[in-house]
Amino acid sequence: ALSGLARMGLIEVSPGMRARVCRLTLKPLLREMRATLEIYSSSAEGWRQLHDLRLFFETAVVRRMALEATDEQLAHIDELLQNQRRLLDASEIRAFAEADIDFHRYLVNCVSNSFLEIISNGFAGWLITPLYASMQVRKQSELAYNAHVRIYEALQQRDADAAEEAMRAHLGEMRGIYQVDVMVEEKVEQGEEQQS
Repeated sequence: ALSGLARMGLIEVSPGMRARVCRLTLKPLLREMRATLEIYSSSAEGWRQLHDLRLFFETAVVRRMALEATDEQLAHIDELLQNQRRLLDASEIRAFAEADIDFHRYLVNCVSNSFLEIISNGFAGWLITPLYASMQVRKQSELAYNAHVRIYEALQQRDADAAEEAMRAHLGEMRGIYQVDVMVEEKVEQGEEQQS
């Protein structure tokens, strides 16, 4: 029972000491979500459904951002994009992939909703490996960067429709790239099963 409560983040258990009640946080939920995403995304259907979820909440986020973003938030997004451009020009692909995720995560964090942040952080852990793999192709890195610029420009103009459309187009483009990778992996696995 104590172990279960500790896993939920409700108590802290140390050897030789009494269990101590913890301040409730969402970190245990984040850990569970990351593990669930990794398992669920191992199938093509799970992968597609997770992309649908990401599309649903990130388009809603940029609509809200277009209406509510502060000058300081927009300035920080501009800094994130400048960093992406620098990393891209230096061919620092792994760092660029992480900067790509930071861009999306920052947009979600601006909404100030802890549950959305948990979803965003869960997606970040799930996406970094396939994102890094896809960014090895220079053209795909450029596509991602240019899409981020279009999203930023729509936010600057306070145009919620344009921001949503730019995000929808970007995630659709990336989904197509990831989906090809997943389908290739599935065919390889099916071939291995047939041989054995």
